[in-house]
Amino acid sequence: MPSWRVHRALVLLAAREVGLPEGLLGGLLRGVVEPDEVPDKVLVSGRRRSYFRRVGHHGQLHRALVEYYYNLACFYRARGDLYSAGRALGRAAHYLQDAAVKTRKWLIFDVHDEVEAEMGRLVGSLPHVCSRPAGDAAVSLCKAYADTVQLFRRFVSEPVVDRATGRRLLWRGRLKKWSAIAALGSALVASVFAALAWGFLASVAGLYLALRWTPGEYVAAMRAGVHRVEPPGYETAM
Repeated sequence: MPSWRVHRALVLLAAREVGLPEGLLGGLLRGVVEPDEVPDKVLVSGRRRSYFRRVGHHGQLHRALVEYYYNLACFYRARGDLYSAGRALGRAAHYLQDAAVKTRKWLIFDVHDEVEAEMGRLVGSLPHVCSRPAGDAAVSLCKAYADTVQLFRRFVSEPVVDRATGRRLLWRGRLKKWSAIAALGSALVASVFAALAWGFLASVAGLYLALRWTPGEYVAAMRAGVHRVEPPGYETAM
């Protein structure tokens, strides 16, 4: 994973390019390194038991976690807490930047440490080095920078929805979800009385999915600062 100096340099440069409000910067600089000290956890299901383990920093990009922290940043911004909004946005940027580092193994050596050290030497040349990046370190650094800029541009362009509208969206989402659950529950009862095995199994599967379903209105309400939606399968630190 990039060093803290690289993480912070990337968000500062991206914030300057995009024009993030200065009130976010304190939380942003904290949040972009915070997952190394206060990690998020992901649910791992084994044959005998399920457990939470620390989210890895290389290989898989945990998009659901990035999206959660983006939505959480919008949540806090809507509530006027720019420091916490910056922290959440920084945590989202952290995972994007870590995922940009390519891990390549040869025999017993993992060369990503070399890439990260070179990124530290190149970060002072941003964004000019990205005009013609050469080598794994430059490519990884420019990918991390581009992804961070894209995240910040999305945040700046995201409209701030008022709380009253957010509450209406939340109730609309709840109505949709519970209407779907009620309909599937009725189908389940009907299949039991009709002794239809296939109908019973289909209804059980549909009911399970409906219970786990997150309507888009829930996410919109979160961005409006009304209701938090935790990502399934994760234990978040914020």
